[in-house]
Amino acid sequence: MNELKGKRVILIEPTDKIDSQFRLYKESGCDFSVGPYVSEVGKAYSADQLIALGNEYDAIIGMSRDKFTGEILSKCERVQMIGKTGIGVDHIDLAAAADKGILVTNTPGNHELDVAEYAVGEMLLLLKGYARLDAKVRGGGWRDSSTTGGELYEHIVGLVGYGAIGRHVAKRLQGWDCKILAYDPNISQEQCDAFGYSIKMTDWETLFRESDIVSLHLPLNDKTKGCVGKKEFQLMKKSAYIINTSRGQLLDLAAMDEALSNKEIAGAAVDTHVKEPAGPDYPLLKYDNVILTPHCAGWAYGGLARIAEHAARNTIEALSGKPPVNTVNPDAIPLWRKRFGY
Repeated sequence: MNELKGKRVILIEPTDKIDSQFRLYKESGCDFSVGPYVSEVGKAYSADQLIALGNEYDAIIGMSRDKFTGEILSKCERVQMIGKTGIGVDHIDLAAAADKGILVTNTPGNHELDVAEYAVGEMLLLLKGYARLDAKVRGGGWRDSSTTGGELYEHIVGLVGYGAIGRHVAKRLQGWDCKILAYDPNISQEQCDAFGYSIKMTDWETLFRESDIVSLHLPLNDKTKGCVGKKEFQLMKKSAYIINTSRGQLLDLAAMDEALSNKEIAGAAVDTHVKEPAGPDYPLLKYDNVILTPHCAGWAYGGLARIAEHAARNTIEALSGKPPVNTVNPDAIPLWRKRFGY
C-alpha cells in the first residue's frame, strides 16, 4: 500500500492484543514507533517530551496516561492528529488542539459492551458478596448469618447517563426482573423507548432516592466533575450501592468517604479513581464494603483488539487527508486542511 510513506506515527501507550493495529500501520507504509505500554504508569512522558514528540511525529496515539494541555499543544508544530484508543478525551485540551489545527479522534462503539458487562458483574459482586464469601472459606469458616447475600430480583437499578454504555447495561439487565431507571438530559422517554428496552427516564434526585444500585455512565467535563457528592449520598437509601466505571472525578471523594464512614450507603464498586494509581493514602482502602479495581472495566481481549484497530484506521484516514468520522473536535478541520495541505 505505502500511501503513508514518510509519515511518522507513535503509539505512546500501546496495549495488549494490538497485532492487527501493527499490521495496518505496516501495510500503510508509515514509520511507526512504540512507547511504554499503558500499564507502565510510572513511565508517563513529561511535558517537554510530549512537545518533542509533537515536533517529530505526524500522529500520536495513546490512552489517557499522558495529558495534552494547551501549553503543550501550542508548541507542537508537526503533529496533525492525536488519537485516543478509547472514548474519553478529557486529558486533551480540545479547544487548544482546534486552535492549532490538530485533529483529536476517539474510538467509540468498541468496548462499551465490556464496560457494561463489568458494571453488571460489579452489581452481583456487591449484592452477593462473593469476595467476602471466598475469604470466609479460605479462612476456614463456613456458612453463617454473615454469608447471607442480596439479590438483583425486583431491585431498582439507576443508570446515570444513558449513552452507549448505559444502554448496553440496560440490555444486559433485561430478563433479571429488576426495574431500571435512567437519567440523561439529552434523551427523552420517547427516544429511550425507541431503543427497545424497558426503562423509565427520570430526574436526577428521583434516581438517587429510589435506586438500590446507582451506576455512573457519564463523560467527564466541567458540568459533571464532582457531580455526585454529599447531596446525592444523603438522597440514597442506606441499603443502596454505587458503581463508577466512568471517571473518578465524577465522585466527590471526600463526600463518598464521609457517606461510607457514616453508613449512609451500603457500599460501592469503583474502577476509576481521582488519582491513578490510587496510592497507599487512598481513603477508600479502609472499607471492606468497597470493591476497588485498577481502571480496567474496558480491558477485555476482544475490546482491546477492536479499539486498537479502530485507532489505526482513524490514523490512516487522517494522514491520508480524510477527517475521520470519530473526530471529536471538528472545528479543527478547516485549519488542519490549511496547515497540512489537505
